[in-house]
Amino acid sequence: MSLEHFRDHCARQAATCRRMDGDFVAHICALLPDAVAGTALQDRIIHWPRDLWADAVALRLCGALHRLVIDEKDAALARYYAKLVADRETALPLMHAALVTHADFIDRYIDLPPQTNEIGRSAALLPGLLAVARRFGRPIALYEIGSSAGLNLNMDRFCYRYGDQTWGDQGFAAPIAPRLTGAVPCLGGDMHIASRLGCDQSPLDVRRSDDRRRLMSYLWPGQHERFARQAAAVEVFRGHPAPIKTMDAADFVEAELRARPRGQAFVLFHSLIWSYLDDARQQRIATALAKHGKSASQESPIAWLRLEGFESQRHAKLQLDLWPGGDSHHLADVEFHGRWIDWRPQAEGALS
Repeated sequence: MSLEHFRDHCARQAATCRRMDGDFVAHICALLPDAVAGTALQDRIIHWPRDLWADAVALRLCGALHRLVIDEKDAALARYYAKLVADRETALPLMHAALVTHADFIDRYIDLPPQTNEIGRSAALLPGLLAVARRFGRPIALYEIGSSAGLNLNMDRFCYRYGDQTWGDQGFAAPIAPRLTGAVPCLGGDMHIASRLGCDQSPLDVRRSDDRRRLMSYLWPGQHERFARQAAAVEVFRGHPAPIKTMDAADFVEAELRARPRGQAFVLFHSLIWSYLDDARQQRIATALAKHGKSASQESPIAWLRLEGFESQRHAKLQLDLWPGGDSHHLADVEFHGRWIDWRPQAEGALS
């Protein structure tokens, strides 16, 4: 691999950020190859052992730089970030200096993938969960892989606005209000979450200041609504902490399916983590669900709710698979951060 490969990766990431209204972080991404050139980090980047895009290496570096700003470890860089103005001549030497001065910190920081734990995605996941509750009328045992800090395990404790409709806790400090480009999702029915459990290979604990700051570092400067949503969700988690196991995702799914509670709907959900799993783990998860789905019943059903993207697409897809039966439903197309939802009314009808 060469620095030119990294340049192509950063250009692609910058283009993606611009499509998602992240102009400032796109500006930072585009400058990374020149900022890294000649630093001790250059050798690590050009010898990165896996796929740069799958590992989101540009976003790892952006998160590390942003963390220096959040922690006030680089005053000059912090002053530049505060302006949110793209100025290559000013930014490039500041970024290069930060990468040199804080090389050891950044080298450690990029060991882990970005963990935004994006709360906006719950705006799409929640109607899918309600659909499971309406379909089966059973208490829900909720499981998540790639949980990060587990904020979305509390999705039923947030407040949402879908056009003129509101659902959830009116006291939630930062209501989530996606733009609807299709139908308004059905929000009816009673839902009781009997238990909730997550897993992650490197879980964060938002009760710890350092972990809260790491989460914040992966949010994009200037996107104030995302910061407000995350802060509100952190407060909810502090009052209602969900357990997160440090565990491989496939091992977790296989183990929890074997021990799944009877008389409840087993719901596995995840959002924008599938690409971080290798093919073998993806296959193990899909196989385990299909295998246990054969013994699922109306009293003890299984659901697989996932919001995932594909490299060839510019949005994520909300998919719901249900057992017994194994029927699959494409519920919606969703912007990666949940800013807009294109809900499919025909899928809603098929679930009833």
